[in-house]
Amino acid sequence: MKRLFIHILTIGFLFASFNLNAQDFYFSLHGGYNIGLSKSTHHYLNPTGAFFQEELETYDYGNGIGLGMSAGYMFSENWGINLGLSYRKSQQFEFELEDLTHHSDMFLVNPGLVLSTGNSDFKPYALVGFVLGFGKITSVADQNMLYSKEELYGGFALGFNTALGMEYGISDKLKLFAECNLLSLSWAPEKAQLVEYQLNGMDYLDDLSRVEKEVDFVNEYLQSYELDGQENEPQKALKYNYSFSSVGFKIGVKIVL
Repeated sequence: MKRLFIHILTIGFLFASFNLNAQDFYFSLHGGYNIGLSKSTHHYLNPTGAFFQEELETYDYGNGIGLGMSAGYMFSENWGINLGLSYRKSQQFEFELEDLTHHSDMFLVNPGLVLSTGNSDFKPYALVGFVLGFGKITSVADQNMLYSKEELYGGFALGFNTALGMEYGISDKLKLFAECNLLSLSWAPEKAQLVEYQLNGMDYLDDLSRVEKEVDFVNEYLQSYELDGQENEPQKALKYNYSFSSVGFKIGVKIVL
């Protein structure tokens, strides 16, 4: 996964440097808000290091803000390629019955094709491509004398993205744009781990065994009731897909080099 991510960034930087002096190379910055399209049940390791629990409430990690940048090259007035890098943070959710909160962070890499109408001042355009997502879900418990934090992470998500937008040229070099986009994406983390565990303000994380603070999410496993020798092994749990699909709106600025 790390090698794939490095390869994508390397291709993007090479692409950018190769076209740096080209008239049709551009760079953009943008921000916006996304509304989730599908809800998930949060299957989590209750961050007390003591037991596994599932909450029945559903949450939509597609909701939240997004910030990003992109670089692209227009081969003609009508079509080009684009590489987008963006970060999305969901809203913070609270469990109804416990003093637990959780939210998600998702980093997206989005290569795609751009179709444009031409070079008028107002220029409609469309973008279509695929998305690689690298996510994390953070759960925090703050219950009387206990404070703990757990992270779900690992693996990557593969999805699709489409967008329709309108660009307005302030000058030959500076453009403003507004865009509606649709993201289809789900992610199944590979691991969960307690990263903080405090009682009465004192750190007891190192006193927990590995089985109490780590989980490996797998496609299938054989349940074992033997406790001997299991303290130094992570728990096993089935993988679960969390939906990050959304429809969103963003605005930004585009600089033509």
